[in-house]
Amino acid sequence: MLSGVAGLAVGDSFFFLALPKLGAQVSAVFQCLAPPMAALLAVVFLNETLSGMEWLGLIVTVSSVAILLTDGTKTSVGTEFFDRSWLLALLFAFLSSLLQAVGAVLARSVMSSVDPAQATVIRLFPAFLMLGVWLKIHGSGRMSVRETLGSWRDIMFRPLFFWVFFGSFVGTFLGLLLQSTGIKYGKVGVVISLASTSPIWLLPFSAFYLKERISLTAIICTLSAVTGTALMVYF
Repeated sequence: MLSGVAGLAVGDSFFFLALPKLGAQVSAVFQCLAPPMAALLAVVFLNETLSGMEWLGLIVTVSSVAILLTDGTKTSVGTEFFDRSWLLALLFAFLSSLLQAVGAVLARSVMSSVDPAQATVIRLFPAFLMLGVWLKIHGSGRMSVRETLGSWRDIMFRPLFFWVFFGSFVGTFLGLLLQSTGIKYGKVGVVISLASTSPIWLLPFSAFYLKERISLTAIICTLSAVTGTALMVYF
């Protein structure tokens, strides 16, 4: 339950707080800090060890993802970097990645005695409950989902509802279930490193579905990241 609150409720909330100021790519880069932090936390608190090849694969994978996410990104750092809201957004992004790592380590510490499916539900429920209470307390004066989209019947039959539901099921529940299974049977640092490669798998989808042009840098980073994951898994 604590892993769900840390990684999902608080961690994701910090991510969405940083998102408007930093943008999607810069915010996502900070998520690449989660694997090394999770690995270090697991080494300290769970007595896990990573081989030299696993460390090399971890570094290669995370570096490739970071370069890929920042490829072509133009950020007006300059004087804005020292702006208070900018620094606060950087802090939120860092805390988000740290709490993702803490959540993974907390889950790993008890995963050996818990079924992954049950662990997923246990992690999701307190996060959902905590966010519901937070919205109830601090949501006054803001439009609710129902006020924004209309009646619940209108919401249910809108195509947007289907895609939000489908994305939530696949990305949140099914993705978290698979991640929990990986955490139970694998090393935390390796599992979180593999999870951090998700932006790479967006390349074929964006090229096919969104008709976006993929740069040579993106292709090189993809091959490099796949090589890094192979080093972690097979060596």
